[in-house]
Amino acid sequence: MEDTVRVPFKVEEDGSLTYFFPDCRDSKGYKVGPKEAATYHTDYWAALAHVMSFEKPEFRRKNANGNRGRVVCNPGDVRAFPRSHIQRMLSND
Repeated sequence: MEDTVRVPFKVEEDGSLTYFFPDCRDSKGYKVGPKEAATYHTDYWAALAHVMSFEKPEFRRKNANGNRGRVVCNPGDVRAFPRSHIQRMLSND
């Protein structure tokens, strides 16, 4: 069985899912954590480990309008993906 990675997601008002994927990176890196204590990580794997350490994972990403916005996930809202899937996303950046 292939190695899997747990990735948090938020269920948006329209029912779509926003995952903490490599495309959440901005020019400084991946911004994770509560607004008042958010930190940047340049490495996706370190950022994923950090975001998963919170009961309610928080991160920033671009929304449908292209603006950066805060995402707060419900506890337990995670999905397993093959590590190779994430690696491909990272190599396409």
